[in-house]
Amino acid sequence: MNVLPMIGIALCGTVLALLLRRHHPEFSMAVSIVACVLLFLFAAQHFMKFKDALDTVAERCGIPLSLMTLLYKVVGTAYLGQFSAALCRDAGESALASALEFCTKMMILLMSLPLLTSLFEKLTTIAESI
Repeated sequence: MNVLPMIGIALCGTVLALLLRRHHPEFSMAVSIVACVLLFLFAAQHFMKFKDALDTVAERCGIPLSLMTLLYKVVGTAYLGQFSAALCRDAGESALASALEFCTKMMILLMSLPLLTSLFEKLTTIAESI
């Protein structure tokens, strides 16, 4: 994975946003959003390679695909929430960013509920057999 294109996008976006901020602040925010989306898409493309390799290892270890899918959803939700909250903070909306982070964490907890339920059921079964 070559990190140079991502650095280039980030630096160009930053410089362009700073130049525009003085005279056209509305365009400055748009440039930041576009740069973030490009970075996210670039990273997502490489994440798919990681996902395929991890799926292969999980299959060899007998880990159900449903657990891996849950893991990917949780990680994706966390990253999207973090990106979005950072954009809110850059726009000066720190309260909105904090609320978004809270909501993202709640969604992750809800997504994890089937896994937690299964874990508690297994622990109960083990405890009863002792």
